[in-house]
Amino acid sequence: MIHLLFFYTIIILSIFLVNLKSVVGQEEEVDFHNRGKDFLKEGNLEKALASFQIDVTQNNNAADSHFEIGNILVKLRNLNGALDSYKNAIKALPTNSTLYIGKANVLLKLKQNEAALNEYNNAIKQDPLNSDLYFKKGNIFKSMQKFEQAINEYYKAFVIGLDTKYYVPIGDSLFHLGKYKESVNAYRNITDPKSSNVYFGVGESLYALKEYEEAENAYRSAIKFDPENSKSYLKLAKSLYNQKTPEKYEEAENAYRSAIKFDPKNIEASLGIAASLFELEQYVKAEDAYRNTTILDPENSNAYLGIAESLYELKEYEEALTMYKIVLDSDEIDNIGGIVINRAIELYTNEKIDNKLIALTYLNAVLESDYGKYYGDSNLYFIMGNSYFETENYENALKAYKESVMYDDTNSTVYFLKGKSYAALEEYKKAMKAYNKAIKLNPSAQELNDIKNAIDKIKPCLVANIPDYCIQNKEIKNNYKILQHT
Repeated sequence: MIHLLFFYTIIILSIFLVNLKSVVGQEEEVDFHNRGKDFLKEGNLEKALASFQIDVTQNNNAADSHFEIGNILVKLRNLNGALDSYKNAIKALPTNSTLYIGKANVLLKLKQNEAALNEYNNAIKQDPLNSDLYFKKGNIFKSMQKFEQAINEYYKAFVIGLDTKYYVPIGDSLFHLGKYKESVNAYRNITDPKSSNVYFGVGESLYALKEYEEAENAYRSAIKFDPENSKSYLKLAKSLYNQKTPEKYEEAENAYRSAIKFDPKNIEASLGIAASLFELEQYVKAEDAYRNTTILDPENSNAYLGIAESLYELKEYEEALTMYKIVLDSDEIDNIGGIVINRAIELYTNEKIDNKLIALTYLNAVLESDYGKYYGDSNLYFIMGNSYFETENYENALKAYKESVMYDDTNSTVYFLKGKSYAALEEYKKAMKAYNKAIKLNPSAQELNDIKNAIDKIKPCLVANIPDYCIQNKEIKNNYKILQHT
């Protein structure tokens, strides 16, 4: 497309050249450079280009016209053509720093940063006291994330120009280097700062230092100079939120709402409103706010986790689990498996048996997710086994206890409960084996006593004449009686 455009431009040039000569005649002298400048003022790029092209054909050393051609070709997105024009301009007038800058800017557009730096060095040779050249060179280093080199150039710009505005990029570069205190000091070197960028930069470094109260003040100052900047409200809100008091949570909510006002689709601000309400224990409102976030971003895992946590606090445990499962399936939140497990433990330690059953469903949800392979440790299966045991689901309890000892076979309590599960299923030899293993693992005095009592209870069940109480299963009991009668 660019080459086609350039082709058409040359055609226009030829037509214009013929027409122009027919009007003024061969003998009449015309200042094509100034004519081109006039066309530029009118916004007629094609005729301006044609005029400058005529000028360079008549005067090969017309550096200004070569430069203007380069500028026009940049606007027409013919970067390679522009680069050639700037080279011709430099060849015609190598002492003009502006020409090198034009070439450097094209090289930057072509993502040739090192070559652009060389052109700025050439410009500096011609104009070594131009502070803006060092500033722009610093910007190139900064875009390359070479912050140390950028800072050196910015300091040169300051020494020459004696303008504290150069401390703005110095402060920002120091921030990116993780030198937060030095960054704050750099910003504070700026005399009479009247820019939101300065105060915002100070706020960023203070926030990184976790000096949230000071950061709050800096962001408030940034807002004074730019009261419609959603980013400043967002960072103000985060500073307030991290001060972790009810009053600050309320202020944070309001600041997040201001960020939304100027950026209605800001997901982080939407989540922040919900998080503030959650910390204020306004769980119904928090749930609604998190659901609003899912409208903005239907796949936002943090929003679904927030809904789950809000429902959990509202004791809507089953509905909460539905939301936890969405997050477990998303695999986008670190340690989400751990969060759900902790909720299961809280439910399990609750006195209500219904909550113990729900705890079991929470644990199952983790095991059935991809997190199962990470959280399938001894404690998880132990808790799961206990949930089954207390609901008299002994077969599944045994399965969980067996998994538990696969990860850690030094827990005497697991073997004790494993034995009790076997005993409940009337598998007394296996129960005795589990009890003996528990004793070898040095249980507490109380647990040792419980194990001995359990052994005493099943010992009669291991002899030839099994007492009636040993057999709980009716089918086994009947078969035993028939065998005994025979």
